[in-house]
Amino acid sequence: HPGIDIQGIIRASLNNAMRLMGFDKKFTGASTITQQVAKNMYFITEDDFVSRKIAEILVAIDLEKKYSKDDILELYMNTIYFGEGYYGIKEAASGYYDKEPKDLNLYEATMLAGVPNAPSLYAPTINMDLAISRQGKVLRSMVEHGYLSQEQANEVSAQNEKNN
Repeated sequence: HPGIDIQGIIRASLNNAMRLMGFDKKFTGASTITQQVAKNMYFITEDDFVSRKIAEILVAIDLEKKYSKDDILELYMNTIYFGEGYYGIKEAASGYYDKEPKDLNLYEATMLAGVPNAPSLYAPTINMDLAISRQGKVLRSMVEHGYLSQEQANEVSAQNEKNN
């Protein structure tokens, strides 16, 4: 995608409009990682939603022209909220584990990978059971997409059983 997901925006807009009209729909978002980087880096206030969203889309398209997907992911990881007042992976690694990101082990990295989805729920200092559950989802996804073997995922899960 070029930094925006038009189908996702339309789907989310329809779902959210239906929710506002009283239909039993959940509010949904449609921002790509690139749009979230644009929002995190350039648009702090939520004042004028429509204007901000249009500007966010334009900035996202521009980011996609200037940076690789890996660069955008790095920007994202360095600007998102990890709970407990930690913004970016460096603060999160330091705050939760007293380590640099490069020194995180697989258990710690997969634990942190699950936090940004809902930091107030998944931060390991808030609710370890939910954090472990979310980490399990991260592990399953990594196995499914070939980033981890099932054996590696099982080893991380075994660490949770040993720690609890």
